[in-house]
Amino acid sequence: MLEYLESVTAGIERLGDVTGLLAVYTLLNGISFAIYGWDKWCAKRGLRRIPEKKLLGLAALGGALGAWSAMTLFRHKTRKPSFRRPLIAATLLNALWIWAAYRIFVP
Repeated sequence: MLEYLESVTAGIERLGDVTGLLAVYTLLNGISFAIYGWDKWCAKRGLRRIPEKKLLGLAALGGALGAWSAMTLFRHKTRKPSFRRPLIAATLLNALWIWAAYRIFVP
């Protein structure tokens, strides 16, 4: 019985690590989505825009899913191959971040 409780406790601790990683990933993607949406809103009104380098940097830091979602929903920067290629690279970098974080933080 004691071994069973120890394995359940270890499983809960591991779940806590994954939950924390998911929370950070969700937050980064939510911020990315909001900023891409803000940039589209500014573009429609002729206001000052967010530089593409900053948008791509945000995607590379963990917000690629939010960036793709905002691009699709708001139809923002969908016709620019010069923007899509680096975003694909940022998405691959995100996959690497997720894999590395999982390997490091989840035993």
